[in-house]
Amino acid sequence: MKSSSVASLSLLLLLAVSPSASLAQITPDQTLPNPSQVSPDGNQLRLQGGTAAEGNLFHSFEQFSIPLGMEAIFENSPEIQRIFSRVTGNLPSNLDGRLSAQGGADVFLLNPNGILFGENAQLNLGGSFYGSSGEFIEFADGSRFSAANGSSSVLSVTVPVGLGFGSNSGPVVNRSQALNEQGESVGLSLNPGATLSLSGGQVEMLGGRARVVDGQIVLATVADGRLSLRMEEGLESGQMQGRILLSDGALLDTSGPVGGGIWLLGDRLRVQNDSQILADTYGAGDGQGIHLELGELVVIDNSLISTSSFGSGRSGDLNIVANHILVDGAGDLQSSLERLFSLDAIETPQQVGIGLYAMAFADGPAGNINLRATSLQLTNASFISTTTVAEGQGGMINAEISESLVLDGSQLIAETLGNGNAGGVNLQARTIFIGDGGGIFVSTFGGGDGGTVNLQARDTIEIAGTTPNGLFNSGIGSNAFSQAITRAGTINLEAGEIVIRDGGSIGTVTFGEAQAGTIVIRARDRVEVRGISAVGNNPANIASRSEGGGAAGDIEITTGRFILGDGAELLTSTSDSGAAGRLTVRASNSVLISGGVTTTNGDGEPLILRSGLRSDSTLERLPSPIPSSEADVLGAAGDVTVVTPELRLENGAQIVVSSVGEGERGGNLTLEAPRLQLVNGSRLVAETASDVGGNISITSEDLRLSNQSSISTNAIGAATGGNIQINTATLLALENSDITANAQEGAGGQVQISAQGVFGTRVRDRLTDESDITASSERGAEFSGLVEIASPDRQLDSSLVELASEFIPVDQLVADSCLTRRTAAGQFTVTGTGGLPETPFDASAGRYSLLGVVGREENSETVSAHPASSDTAPTPETWQLGQPIQEAQGIQQTADGRLWLGRPQRRDRPCGAS
Repeated sequence: MKSSSVASLSLLLLLAVSPSASLAQITPDQTLPNPSQVSPDGNQLRLQGGTAAEGNLFHSFEQFSIPLGMEAIFENSPEIQRIFSRVTGNLPSNLDGRLSAQGGADVFLLNPNGILFGENAQLNLGGSFYGSSGEFIEFADGSRFSAANGSSSVLSVTVPVGLGFGSNSGPVVNRSQALNEQGESVGLSLNPGATLSLSGGQVEMLGGRARVVDGQIVLATVADGRLSLRMEEGLESGQMQGRILLSDGALLDTSGPVGGGIWLLGDRLRVQNDSQILADTYGAGDGQGIHLELGELVVIDNSLISTSSFGSGRSGDLNIVANHILVDGAGDLQSSLERLFSLDAIETPQQVGIGLYAMAFADGPAGNINLRATSLQLTNASFISTTTVAEGQGGMINAEISESLVLDGSQLIAETLGNGNAGGVNLQARTIFIGDGGGIFVSTFGGGDGGTVNLQARDTIEIAGTTPNGLFNSGIGSNAFSQAITRAGTINLEAGEIVIRDGGSIGTVTFGEAQAGTIVIRARDRVEVRGISAVGNNPANIASRSEGGGAAGDIEITTGRFILGDGAELLTSTSDSGAAGRLTVRASNSVLISGGVTTTNGDGEPLILRSGLRSDSTLERLPSPIPSSEADVLGAAGDVTVVTPELRLENGAQIVVSSVGEGERGGNLTLEAPRLQLVNGSRLVAETASDVGGNISITSEDLRLSNQSSISTNAIGAATGGNIQINTATLLALENSDITANAQEGAGGQVQISAQGVFGTRVRDRLTDESDITASSERGAEFSGLVEIASPDRQLDSSLVELASEFIPVDQLVADSCLTRRTAAGQFTVTGTGGLPETPFDASAGRYSLLGVVGREENSETVSAHPASSDTAPTPETWQLGQPIQEAQGIQQTADGRLWLGRPQRRDRPCGAS
């Protein structure tokens, strides 16, 4: 509901319940032993009488209102510590004048019909004020002072401990904008350290203000329950029913040298239209913070909540417990960030924008922001920040979200802009979504350490897109800018699955001497990085970069499946003297790196963005919001390691370690994958221009390259080619797929392959249109490298035997035998230590000779062996039907090299003789 509608509704409510509010006065009832008395004195209404019980004074009124320009004064004796006043009639209390009391007594005003503070309402009290539409006040001895029944029972001498509410408590509304002696609009104000408590069926601050320096402010809405006056105990029974509304520039403020506290308890809290809740610390004391226990919190329309430190003391914490939290900036994050980066300094949370803050602006540390909710949603340039801009320590952002956390064009920030160390961000949720340039940032801009990000999602972390102009990625960042001198923080992510798409990013960058942070990712099911941004061609990425003298951090990913595609990147790099970090991927199931994207650059020319893993020293530099100096590329490329059962690169994908500058060395690429495939122009690269070349080491069982894929450790300029070491069971390279360790002006590298079989490729002294293995140099053969292949048969395809196209007639090859005419099925049995011939034309290597086999003599029990003569080969005779079948006597070889089974020299018995 818009603020104007809310204001109109409240006004109608006021007119409905109090048609003569402007004429209302203070009228005592007769329910107390010593009734209250009202004595008019000019513009003053002196409240006398009442029933005293030691330090307590009780008043009871039929109606209680203070018109504009009037002052109601409780005339109590100095020994009175607390004044309890109740309204037993049916009208709300309309207070548009001043309410005063003698000495330092606390004042309780109880009216179940409601309490309405006008624009000119003021409190002139020495103690605290409790305004409530509850039904009774409960005391420590169990007795009650009730406004519902006008009880005249014995009144308690003990301290009050709680307020009781029915189901239809009236509203408490504050419109007061009264001025203090300095002309400042303070509304309802009390002396420093006092407590201002407003409670009812609903509580509204419609442009109204309430300020208690270093004190406490309590707003509560309750139904059918009991609210403790001890603020830390909150609601003891009943329901948080009804809303709390701050609108039209409303203000709750307990800021001061110490920093007071604010407690809000209700079903819904809505802070809108330039409204603020402040409990800042300006001195050496530690602040009490802000504590919200709600069903729902909504902060919109240029409003904010802050418990920040502007002195040497620690600011209090911002604690929120709610079912749902929504912070909506209704703005443009792109413009907000550009504005923030253009500021010389940030001096107040109001400069940042709509949001929740616990920042440090001086020596004192910032408090923490602790959130516990079912859902948390930040949209349209809103912020949650514990940033430090000076010497003070930054605070932590801790969030336990049982369901969804959404950062849509909004940010969580725990950075350091000065010399104080940044705090950090700890988030737990079922799902986490970051989009439209939103993000989580723990960067360092000065002398302090960057913060740490710890994200845990039971299901999914998803990061997608950029701001509309493509300048700011959605993401998680731990950066060290040019003036930073220590280090950026660590990013730790743990989830069921992590998806980064369409230009989203997880990154750590150093633009100066500080070291970049480390990125550690663990995903139970998968990590998927895919696509580029709609504007700006920003690839989705996980990246660690050095743009200065500091080293880039490491990246470690452990998951079930790792998927990289559509131009996305996983990289560590340096474009200055700092070294690139190490990159390690461990996937228990598989790694798939797929394809690339063809787009256009700023000049409209075609631009191909390959998907890939990369660690390099490069001449390309990132745009920085804070300019950094140019420098030669001197840093070393990092190492890349992938460990997985199955690694597949397809459609131009790549894994690269590259050094194109004067870095101390190129990186090393280590792959451990039992099944490794490079398909359709994919490549593994370790290229270098440095003195120490990059190397590739592959451990696999099945390594396959196809369709112009490659493995290379080529050297640029005078550098020496890197080394390639492959240990695999089988290596297959087809369709002009190459393995190279070549050089331009330097010497070629080494290629060492250990395999059971190498198929489809040959070692050559230069590249051809076939699949090649080379280690050459453009300087000439004497600078060529070394290729060694250790394999039982390096070219197994050459050992295949072509079968003859002409076959020997079966009747010439197989001997006549009785076995061929028997009706029973036969058997073929191979025994002994020998085996079958390796080719159809090799003789058997059996243990027993086939020569000298003869038939049995008829009626004889003995078998004689007669060696077959091999001097001449007899002319084969064709067996005719009816002739006896004789067993072969031996193997004979014909003049043309063929083998045949020879006949015996005698035919002694017919087939089947016994």
